[in-house]
Amino acid sequence: MSISTASGYTKTYTIFLGIGGLDNCMKRKISIALSLMALSFSSTLLSAVGYFEYSPLAIKTYDRIFSLRFQEARSDLVTLRITEPDNLITNSLANYMD
Repeated sequence: MSISTASGYTKTYTIFLGIGGLDNCMKRKISIALSLMALSFSSTLLSAVGYFEYSPLAIKTYDRIFSLRFQEARSDLVTLRITEPDNLITNSLANYMD
């Protein structure tokens, strides 16, 4: 960044955005903040784990899809997503209808 003075001279300042010039207290605060962000991110990943299971309703939906009864299959698929929200087989069943 350059700044012109009233006498016409130009002074140049360098802005460094690293953490090298920070005191230990600020470094510790940044370290704690980054650790907390990493911890919250990892807990989000762990809670997002689902499963694939052909439950009786999933089998019924599968049969309706391959019998080309799409209206009934969509209704069953909505019910399946509500009753078993972590069952990822609903994604596969929805793709079969496409």
